[in-house]
Amino acid sequence: MTEATTGDPILHRALGSPSRVRLLELLREAPAPLDVRQLSERTALHPNTVRAHLARLEEAGLVRSETEPTGRRGRPRIVVAAVPAGSTEEEGYRVVADALADALMRRNADAEPVERVVGLLDELGFAPQLERAEEGPRILMRRCPLIHEGGPDATVVCPAHLGLIEDVLDELGADEEVDRLEPFAEPSLCVLALRSKQP
Repeated sequence: MTEATTGDPILHRALGSPSRVRLLELLREAPAPLDVRQLSERTALHPNTVRAHLARLEEAGLVRSETEPTGRRGRPRIVVAAVPAGSTEEEGYRVVADALADALMRRNADAEPVERVVGLLDELGFAPQLERAEEGPRILMRRCPLIHEGGPDATVVCPAHLGLIEDVLDELGADEEVDRLEPFAEPSLCVLALRSKQP
């Protein structure tokens, strides 16, 4: 298992998916460890998808799996439990993940994926502006409501924001993917550059 450290991309990606954040919350709320079948039923995700998400969470040190003795013959039951939370960095990622996941669920499903991303960023107060360019669309963000006194700083929010947008575009089946995020390209301006996915 890889220990999650400050700036660790493993942690960024682990908490960069609304589905993984939901699984982590379920495990933290549960009075006892849960197995893949139980998590699948509670999230409506396919068991194989749940397993893949749990592997990412375990790699980041956020959950641990264990064999539950049954006293019967046959394969033992594998259950998963959340590792107690404790880092400010992790909580910062969860703030961003929860906010984006909630906003995404409320967006108009008929809009194009990039427009939905712009819409949810607008709802969250990023003051985004979509620019179409030959090399690919760019989203200009004039403010960040998540960086404030006493809250998570840019070293927490920006990498998490990038990972979240990557997962949101992927979950929406977008033709575009993230090319780069330029935090503070100018004062009070961050730029998210997108590009078409390679065939």
